[in-house]
Amino acid sequence: MLTASVVLFNTPRAQISRLFKSVFDSKCVETFYIIDNSPNDKWRILEKEYAGVAEAAGTKIRYIHNENLGYGASHNLAMQEAIEQGTDYHLVLNPDIYFEADVLPALIRFMDANTDAAYVLPRVEYPNGELQYLCKL
Repeated sequence: MLTASVVLFNTPRAQISRLFKSVFDSKCVETFYIIDNSPNDKWRILEKEYAGVAEAAGTKIRYIHNENLGYGASHNLAMQEAIEQGTDYHLVLNPDIYFEADVLPALIRFMDANTDAAYVLPRVEYPNGELQYLCKL
């Protein structure tokens, strides 16, 4: 089982659409947590807007509106719930990323085959294809 979460605040709609397309096109995310850190519940609308697409992909959307606890603490809300639900893997997403439909199934195969791996970081590229160096090990 793969779950995923994204934290939204003042996120441009185009970024949300692109990310959601990536998640649902992969057809392997069981639960997609949308954590809304906005002062109001402005992103609740996404549940209804993407309900049909999510259902077709076999994905349940779980919307969580909370006070803005920060990026990490907000993802932790989703991860804690995902662990309680028995997820095998949880994907932490930034709203400004996107990926091809075959990336997540390949990631699951990699993790299944490499049981000594605790987590995986992606190769991140700029839109022109140039490698983007991250300050992570």
